[in-house]
Amino acid sequence: MQMGITVGEILESEVFKSSRVLGGREGLDKVVHRITVSELPDNLDWFQGGELVCSTAYHLKDDQGALDGWIDGLVERNVSALAIKPERFLGSLSPQMVERADRYGFPLIRVPFDVTWSVVIDGVMNLIVERQLAVLRRSQEVYSRLTQLALNSQGLANIVKAVAELVENPVILEDCCLNLLASSCDGRREDQFFDHRLSAPYVRQLIRTPFMTTTLFTRQKSVLRNIMETPAGPVEQLILPVIAGQEVFGFLTVLLANKKEREQDLVTMEHGSNIIALELLKERTTLEAVGRTRADLLHYVLESEHVTEEELKRKAALLGINVTKPTCVIIINFEMPRLPASGPAVEHDVHDLTVGGIPHWVLAWVEQMIQGSNSSVRVIGRDRDMVAFFSPSGTTSGGDFIREARALGDTIARGLREKHPGIGVFIGIGRPYASPRQIQRSYREARTVVAMRSFLGDGTEQVMTFPEIGVYRFLSVIKDAEELEAFWQDLIGKLVEYDRRHGAKLLETLETFLRSNENQAEAARRLFVHVNSLNYRLQRIGELLEADLRNAETRLLLHLAIMIYKSSAQRDSY
Repeated sequence: MQMGITVGEILESEVFKSSRVLGGREGLDKVVHRITVSELPDNLDWFQGGELVCSTAYHLKDDQGALDGWIDGLVERNVSALAIKPERFLGSLSPQMVERADRYGFPLIRVPFDVTWSVVIDGVMNLIVERQLAVLRRSQEVYSRLTQLALNSQGLANIVKAVAELVENPVILEDCCLNLLASSCDGRREDQFFDHRLSAPYVRQLIRTPFMTTTLFTRQKSVLRNIMETPAGPVEQLILPVIAGQEVFGFLTVLLANKKEREQDLVTMEHGSNIIALELLKERTTLEAVGRTRADLLHYVLESEHVTEEELKRKAALLGINVTKPTCVIIINFEMPRLPASGPAVEHDVHDLTVGGIPHWVLAWVEQMIQGSNSSVRVIGRDRDMVAFFSPSGTTSGGDFIREARALGDTIARGLREKHPGIGVFIGIGRPYASPRQIQRSYREARTVVAMRSFLGDGTEQVMTFPEIGVYRFLSVIKDAEELEAFWQDLIGKLVEYDRRHGAKLLETLETFLRSNENQAEAARRLFVHVNSLNYRLQRIGELLEADLRNAETRLLLHLAIMIYKSSAQRDSY
């Protein structure tokens, strides 16, 4: 990282005490990284940017036009300032040259004739080196302080507060999806900036910026500087990714609400992001270990068959679950978005820091949401699911119990849909029971609801209870899978095979016809075909199955066979 000193600070030094700024005073905050003497005609080709150029302009003394335009070339090459001795060869500088310097905010400094360039160079280099040493010392102090916090397990909140104290500005730490992890907000006027920066509309806008999407895809570290317009006025912000091992853990933001950006602030942010990355890695290791333990206990409680109820009760208590009072199981099934194989994406990878396959922030968010439900709820991540054990706080009848559980499910689904629209969710709810064995039954019921999700209702529901799934309740308790398969094979097997061989959709046609209450016009509308085409298909179906579709009992059996066929395939995939 290059470290320098501003033109204004250089002018305050002993070396420049007799010098005078002729033009470009607005550029005195430009940073000087190096100093050079230039007296050659092709000097512009050698500049890298950030130079304080010293010159007598001897090479331009006979070309006033080139001398006036020299300022343009220096500005184009990002030179910081020009220190010039005009007396020896030029006599004086033209008004056009000074006007250009003012126009560009490019400091034009007159150095007295008797001040040698060697003295100027030594003085400026000493200032730059002193600044570099100061920044390096500051960097070491920052690193030591932040490292000590991490070693003492002070947590993310204290690390963020320490960064805020070091940069003397408010600081925000968010995960890779811009969910707030910690901030230095302490009730001062900075709150108005925090409120806008953390608002849902602004976060949605920010996560879709090229900087965010490119960073999440390439996992390259760079700093974003931009102006955030707020109701309280504009404020500049610096955003630095928190990256470790080619993994984006989140973003560290400094709001320049109190102080302007200083070069040491980037050093502080860099050290802070590294320490935070280590802290999050440690947190992930802990979460994964705890998650595995809880998942193992959960499997034992919900699926063990040959153990006593007392043993199940004891294991459930280790998870904080009281299975002696009415409890129902709620399964929250997620479909998490992922980045594509190549190229930046609008959506983002949310699989970092997972517990049972679910991002830890989702687990924490759901737990936080249901804490206010006036109910006892325990949530555990498992595979792509979260398993919640729901017990109302008061005395509740069975029907009211289910309604309360469904209302909680609706709240969770609605909240996720609003806050993270890219995450798909379906919630299945079992019936309430009051014994360890019966809690296992509630879990099986909730799993059945989730397994049947693709063809329950109209396909748009996000929450369903076991009593709402109709005939699938009975199908789920039939254990003889061979007999179930034989039933649908006898009735619709020829249709399934015909569709497989010919790429047809006769089974879909039959199901839509039956779901439309045998209304051909409605079925044709749903299938996007003409009624005559539907009639032809129904005739073909009757011929293949050797069945009379006008017979009510035949239609009932065919509909049941389709439901068994689809439910068997769905249960096998879940």
